[in-house]
Amino acid sequence: MSNETLHSTCLCNHCSQHLEFPSDGVGTEIQCPTCGMMTRLYRAQVATAMVGAPTAPIMPAPASPYQCPRCSSPDIQTFSMLHMSGISRTSAIGIASDGEFGGLSANTQSLLSTLATPPKMKGAADGFALAVIGWVVGGLIYMVLSEDNSKTAGFIVFLIISLAATAGGVALQIANNKWNKWEYPPVYRKWKHSWLCKRCGATWVRAD
Repeated sequence: MSNETLHSTCLCNHCSQHLEFPSDGVGTEIQCPTCGMMTRLYRAQVATAMVGAPTAPIMPAPASPYQCPRCSSPDIQTFSMLHMSGISRTSAIGIASDGEFGGLSANTQSLLSTLATPPKMKGAADGFALAVIGWVVGGLIYMVLSEDNSKTAGFIVFLIISLAATAGGVALQIANNKWNKWEYPPVYRKWKHSWLCKRCGATWVRAD
């Protein structure tokens, strides 16, 4: 009775590390030993090994979902990984003119990381800030006109600016809340499932 063992190999979804695993593990998620990220195993190529018989040649499998749809390159990354991996913190230490040590640190970001920046929710207090600014500006104008004995005109201007700023702030707050609740989630999901090919520059959205 022959003892047959089937193995499959694939690439890590994040760092392209070659992984070998039993064929019945297709579809499961493991932690990549190289980059430490969770990766889903898929059938990229299959090798059949039989005891007492020559090893069958490795045959190419159908196109993997973790390859570029344009050039079939496995050198692809999600937008989220591009964004995180492109941000680094640099530090420098120097000696001042008085002989004391000084340090400087700053965050640097690559161009790819900037292009892959995730969408952001709109400010929850933008409307309130607009209303406050309107009231402050109206109050300053009222104070200036009051010094010129034009209190009535100053009050009218103050009232117009304050009410307009309040109405604008309410409208802005309603629009921001609507965006955050209904429009932001699908935009963020699209970004989360967006990929970039580092070989040909193609971008696409894949639903996992």
